[in-house]
Amino acid sequence: MKKSFVVLFGAVLLSFGAVVVAAQPVSAATNVTSSVTEKFSQSDDFGVLTAPDYSQQLYTDAKLTKPANRTVPASSRWRYTAVLGVIRGNDPERTYSYRVATNLWLPAEGVRFLTSYQPGTSVWHHDIVQVNNNAGARVYSDLTFKKPTGRVLPKGSRWQFARGVTNRLDELIGYQVGTNEFVLESDASIVQRRGVFTAQKGGADIVNGPGTVQRKVAGGSRWRTTSVTFMHNRFYYQIATYLWVDSNLGTWMPQK
Repeated sequence: MKKSFVVLFGAVLLSFGAVVVAAQPVSAATNVTSSVTEKFSQSDDFGVLTAPDYSQQLYTDAKLTKPANRTVPASSRWRYTAVLGVIRGNDPERTYSYRVATNLWLPAEGVRFLTSYQPGTSVWHHDIVQVNNNAGARVYSDLTFKKPTGRVLPKGSRWQFARGVTNRLDELIGYQVGTNEFVLESDASIVQRRGVFTAQKGGADIVNGPGTVQRKVAGGSRWRTTSVTFMHNRFYYQIATYLWVDSNLGTWMPQK
């Protein structure tokens, strides 16, 4: 996802003509086949996906009953603008298909490297990012990254950010670098700095990679940190090998 977001979307438009991104109400339908009940629900989501590593048939309907006279190339990347989910019996809901163009749907099976740009939550955290995209980082005025301001931050420049922007899957997709100014996570990365974390008055939980609490440190205790990372919808400071602390559970100061 290192390519320009705008260029990628342009590739979709060249493939199928203008992609209509029209808001659609959530719809639901129930299909009963033999003893298994299938319940479908469509939701408006948008983002980028990578097709399977084989050529895939497209369909003109979300339930994939009407083959279209089109296929997508293996491992090609596409913008999607809607998702159809299905619940079979008592199983959890899973994604059934993606809308990749007007009246063209791609089966979810085999889809790889999906990134949703449907806004989720904002994670407040102050730090510094550095632009790593050779073409610079486009600045957007909205959380959905649909409205470019025309400003481009040059490669190598560093910027303070006030919060991280996540999608509906709790994945980090961008940073706020100014008032109504956002850049994509694919265009910039956090500058790793060593520092000291001081646990809040009530103490702070220390977790491992999967997020399991390993111990609790006392309030006011100080810990050297080596890096910061985003996981489990939070920013964490690493204080030891495979051990992290939530940045919200205390204060942090960089080492001089």
